Parts: sequence; C-alpha cells; structure tokens
Amino acid sequence: MNLRKIRIHRKCCRMLLEAGLNKKITERCSEQRILKGAGKILENKAAQQIRELKIDLQEQFLENPKLQAYIFELFRKGVPAVRCNSVFEKIEADTLIGYEIDRVADILSDNRISNEFLEIYLRYYRNIDLTETEKGRLPTGLKSYFSCRKDREDTFLAEHGRLLCSELVSSSFLLKLQDYDTCLKRMAEDEGVFAALQAVFEMSGHSIQIDDDTFQQIAAEPVRIGKNLGWAEAFFTEEEKPAFIKLLIGNHSLQYDLETLRRKAESGHEIEAHRMVKDRIAYISFFYNNPFVDQWKGEYMEGLIIYAISRKKKAFLRLIQENTDIFMSLPCTSVLFQAEFYSHIVNINSLNRKNLTQCGKLKNCPAEILEIFYDKDRTFQEFAILCDMPAEYAKLYFLLEIPRVDDRLRVIREIIHAGCLKNGMDLASIAGQLSVRPFSQWMQKIFSHIEGLEPEVGLRLLENYSRIGHLVWDIRTAAEARYIACSAKDLLYHSEGYPLPCAYRDKDMEDIREAVLRENPEWLKLQDEFQFTEEFIAENEARIRNFIFDDGAHIIWIYLQRMRHKSEELRRLVYAELTGRFRELKYFGNDLEKELDYPVSELDKNVWMKNLWEEKGDLRIWEEDGLLPVMRIGEVPCKTCLSYKTGVYKECLLACHDSNKKVLYLSWKGKIVLRAAIRLTKGFFGKAEHNKKQPPQLEFADLSHRKDGEGEKQKTEKLVLFLEKAYTAGIPENMQKLVMEMVFRMMEQKAKLLNTLLVASTSYLKWKPERMHYALFSIYISRSKAGSQYLDSLDGSKSVVNEGSYQAHNFLLE
Repeated sequence: MNLRKIRIHRKCCRMLLEAGLNKKITERCSEQRILKGAGKILENKAAQQIRELKIDLQEQFLENPKLQAYIFELFRKGVPAVRCNSVFEKIEADTLIGYEIDRVADILSDNRISNEFLEIYLRYYRNIDLTETEKGRLPTGLKSYFSCRKDREDTFLAEHGRLLCSELVSSSFLLKLQDYDTCLKRMAEDEGVFAALQAVFEMSGHSIQIDDDTFQQIAAEPVRIGKNLGWAEAFFTEEEKPAFIKLLIGNHSLQYDLETLRRKAESGHEIEAHRMVKDRIAYISFFYNNPFVDQWKGEYMEGLIIYAISRKKKAFLRLIQENTDIFMSLPCTSVLFQAEFYSHIVNINSLNRKNLTQCGKLKNCPAEILEIFYDKDRTFQEFAILCDMPAEYAKLYFLLEIPRVDDRLRVIREIIHAGCLKNGMDLASIAGQLSVRPFSQWMQKIFSHIEGLEPEVGLRLLENYSRIGHLVWDIRTAAEARYIACSAKDLLYHSEGYPLPCAYRDKDMEDIREAVLRENPEWLKLQDEFQFTEEFIAENEARIRNFIFDDGAHIIWIYLQRMRHKSEELRRLVYAELTGRFRELKYFGNDLEKELDYPVSELDKNVWMKNLWEEKGDLRIWEEDGLLPVMRIGEVPCKTCLSYKTGVYKECLLACHDSNKKVLYLSWKGKIVLRAAIRLTKGFFGKAEHNKKQPPQLEFADLSHRKDGEGEKQKTEKLVLFLEKAYTAGIPENMQKLVMEMVFRMMEQKAKLLNTLLVASTSYLKWKPERMHYALFSIYISRSKAGSQYLDSLDGSKSVVNEGSYQAHNFLLE
C-alpha cells in the first residue's frame, strides 16, 4: 500500500471540494493539475465563482494557466461566472484571451447585452467607443438586424456596425420592410437616404413604420424628398407633424404630395394646408382638388373612394356620381370594397352601370381566390363568373390558351355548368385539350359513342387524353371509360413508377379487356384472397370484367385491407355479384322476415324489392340496392363516416346489404348530389315499455353452399318505411325545395305500394309535407347479417346488442 499516494489523493479530494471544482473533474484532469489549480483558486478566493462554471470550462481552466489568470481578472472586475460560461461557449479560449480585458469585462458586465449577442459584441463592437445612448440602442438594433436581415454576411457589421446603434434600426421603424437588406445597405452608404428616413421618423414622433413602397420612393430621389421634408418640418406645428406624416406615408405618393403641398401653401392656400391634416378625406380633397361627398363617408367606402381620387380614376368617380343610388345600396361585404380587388384585379375605370349592380351580389372573396387574379389584366366579367367558384376553376381558366375572352368564358361556363372539376385534377392537361375544342364538343362528338358517360368521367378522359387518346374510340361503356380514365397512369406505368414497355402502351381496348383479368393487380389480389378458381373465372368472365371496369376490384380490395375480419362476408357478396345472383343473396329466402321478426308476404317482398325511379328535367331519383353503388354511399355525394376508405364506422357498411335496407340516390345533370338510407322495419306510436333483445341469428347466405333459413314467429306490429337523414352536396339553393319534394314523393309512393307507414328523420323538418307531423315513435332495430349497423337517425352505430330492440325517438310521421 502506497501511503504517499493515498495522502495526495485525500488532499486532492479535499482541495477539490474547497475550491468549488466538480467531482467529475478527476476523470478528466490529473491530480497534480487539480491540486495546482485548486491552490490558485483558494489563493484568489474564487471558489464560489468557480463552482458556477460548467465542467468543460473548469477543465480548460485547469489545463491553461493563461486562461486561469484571465478568468481571475474577470472575476475581480465583477464579471459573473454565468457570463463566463456563456462567452466561452461561443468563443474559443485562445481567441478570447487575446482581447483587451477591460473591454471584455465592460461588455460581459453590461446586463443589456443578451448572451445571444455576446460574440457579436466582442467581435465587432469591443473597439468602438459607444455613447451610453448607443449602448442602450444596440441590443434592440442587433435583434432587429438578425431577425429581419436575409443576407447576413460578416462584412456589413464590420463596415457599418455603428448603424445598428441608430434609432431608425433599433426601433420598429423598419420592421415592416420585406427588402430590409437593401434599405439597410442604402442607409449605410447614402447619407441622403438616411437623412430623409430620419426626417420621416422624427416628424412622425417615432411612431410609424415604413413599407417597401415608401422606402423605394425615398431611395429613388433622397435629396429632393429630403429637401421637401425639411420644408414641411418647418411648415407644420409639432402637433401637426405626426398626423401629416401618417397621411403622407399612407397615400404612397411622397414626391407628388410634398411638392403639391409646398406649391399650394406658397400660392395662398396656407390655411387649407394646415387644415388638411385633420383626416384622410380632408387630405385627399386638398391634394387632388376633388371634394369628398359626405354621403360616401364610411370606413368601407373611404378606402375605395380615396384610391379612386388619388389614382385619378375619373371614369369610376363619374360612374358612382351618376349612379349614387346603386352605389349606396351596395353592402359593406361587396367585393368592390376589397382593396385587393380594386388595386390588383380590375381596373375600376372600366366598370359600367351593369357591373356596379352586379357588385351587390359579389361578396368578399377569400384571399386564395383573389391571389389567382392578381395583376392578370382581366375583365370584370371574367372575375364575376369565377370568383364564387372553387379556386380550381380560376386556375384552369388562366391556363386556357384561347385568344378571345368570349371564347374562354364560353369554355369555362360549360365546365362550371357541368360541375365536374375536382380538386387534384391535372389542370394543365385539361386546359390543353379544352384549348383545342370546348367540353361540349368533346362530349357530343369525340365521346358521344360512350353510352351514359358522366361529365366528371368525360373530364377525366380529357385529363389523361395524351396517354389514352388512342383508346377512346374503342371504349364502349361508361364503366369502361371510368376504368380507363381512373387507371390511365396504371395502364402506362408499373406500380413502382417506371414506364412499361412501349408494346404495352400501344395496346388497344381489346388488348386491355383481354388482359384486365390477368394484369389488374387488385383483382389478382382478390382472386387469391377469395380463392376463386380458374374455372370460376372462365364461367363468369364478362361479369368480372364489368366488375373491374366499374371500380369493383378497387373498392372491395381497399375495404378488405381495412376490414380483414370481414373477409368471409365480402367473399359471399362478391361471389354473388360475379355470378349475377346478388339480388338473390340480398333477398335470400325469408331473410327479410328474420331481420324484421315480422311476417312479410311474397307480394310485399316483391314490392319492396322493386326499385322505383323518377326523372324531372336534369334531376333523377332512384332506389339502389346493388353491391357497388351501396358500397359507395360513404363517398358520394360527400365523404361520411361510412366511407369504405376512411369512414369511422366503415365496419357497419356491410349492414347496408341487409334485405331490409336500400339507398336512395338523387342526381343533378348526371352527378349524384343526395343520398339517404331507407329501411323497411316496424314500430308503433309512443314509447316502448320494454326493450326486447335477441342474440344475432343471421348471416349472408353462402350461395356456393346454399342454406335455407327457418321461419320466425309472427308478430302484429305495423310495417314502417323509414327514411334516414340525407347527405347532400352540390344542390343549387334554388333547387333544394324541388329536390326534397321528389324525395318525399317517391317515399310516399313506395309506402303506399307497401301499405306501410312512412317515418322520416327530423332532419327533414324544414322540408316535410304538410300531412306529416312531429311525434314520439318506437322503431324496431332489425337484426343484421353484418353484426354492426349504422343508423344515424338513431344516434349512430347500433351494434348487435341493440338488435331486436325498440328505440323511441321523435320522428316525422304521416
């Protein structure tokens, strides 16, 4: 045992603690260094300050004798240890100890200087003799500089660092500038620019912020403007100066206003010149010799009128003077009063009486719409047609390469009328094709052979026409067109993204029809998942192709990926669809009686199964019970919680294929704008005393292994035709009443044929026929083959625990 080493170690530990060194320093420095350094610390009575130093700095302190002396001297000059930590984190020790210590100590002791800028101060300001006023301004000047400046090269501070001590930089005067860098550079290099800006700042009472337009005007003629500002400073009283500068800057016409002011004041209008600082109206009237009509006063009007006067929009001013009744009737929400509209979009001198009247119907536009029109030099009519539409329509319009405005408007009106432009479409591709011929000619000539083609699918064909144009003449059905349009990229590109061989791209429709069963990836996955044999595929080839072309493989595969536990139910539904027996599955045997726990005659069942439809002009309404149309109910006309892709209650989607459920669809100009679930069930007036609960006993029939159901005991309740809440999108406001009349007319017809009571959700209260009233009614929740079902008129999802029970709610009843 080496007693000497033990004694040294014990001494080292004792002195380490007494000197305020971190215990972990023993892992970094030798005992000799620690003993020597600790002795110096105790000798200089600096243990308390050393204790506050970070361990990295303590290590440097022990290893570097010059640094020790420098830090001890900083401590003696009153520099806190925490400031030493901050400065040595930013500057290398060897660099710092080369700086004159008195300057460093002064900077580190100044609490106005934040840790963030210590390095900047020491690098650029340690050798500059700043006044106390400049020292007070510099911290905020640096903060503004580093928050606003984009080009932060070191040379600027090295050459013009003192500029940041000026009140112009250290105040908020320059903070609105977008081109802050240029302004700062001109201020540093051009005394005239600095002097003119200083004059504006002083006259404003240090209470204004300039914008880029003001700076650019001053920078263009600094001496001239500075001279005129000097005259104005002597002309106005101290009380008048801030108001004058605010009005001058707000009018964005510095040189004109200053020279006009001086000329008019020296010509005998001195009294009027002093009065004009009262408000903007007096200011504009003085400078532009155009009296402001009293009845035009109002915050929303003033901006427009002042703009018109100051920009010499004489034709517009004459228009509103001659049509004061129309102008005064415009609501404050009119787009005419939006600054972006009259300053960036439409030349208001071009407006006429008709346009002025139209402005009463054009409300404030969202910024995203207005920005599309900025500085496009377009007419009022173009704006009026597009401003109320989604942004995609305006974007498409500006991509059209059609010379005449009338022709461009005719093209975009057709697209607006069809309502077929969707977010995410390739607007450039569509615009290219519409620049060749209008949409109506594409539909009536090029696509006329495709039976039942909807406008949206037609526009999708245009979107991809450069890829699929060679296929179009051979497309037979709307289903094929939909498949080709929606799969255009997949037909030409592999799923990994690289182009397929040219030979494949050159195939015609027969090749695609022939190959679709072998090459459609989603169908191949379904075939494997459901174990459909080659023999089965050969027997049902035509229906499978239609299924794929109608997005069936896509819809079912997406749903299956999210609902793996529903695989067997889906297999049975798809099997029935592909064999042409889906209706047999949906209305299998006595499933309807089982679901309702109610006797249903064969005649009533056949009446329920028959789908009604009606057309009236561009409106068409129909009952739907097919596999794919029902699977789409959460996607059209809008996304809902039953969406097969993202719906929160998508698990309940399969319950819509129960025997007692259908969907009511309504389309306008070929586009679905309304859907509502309808159910055949039972119920009675009043509130049910007891909820009857039964375990689920139903499942979709397996037609590949046919099973027969057993009869249920008969009940005496009244059959009910129930109309669920409607989901709508895209119905013009003036057609909503007509749409709801068609809905109730069809439901009343169906209820009459079935001899049932019509019951509707209270969401129709505004549209209900007079003979329907509001009442408490107990309605039966039928049993479902899918387990869970979504009934949003009964507070949402009703799972198997609710099957066979009554729910009492207020409904609309005949």
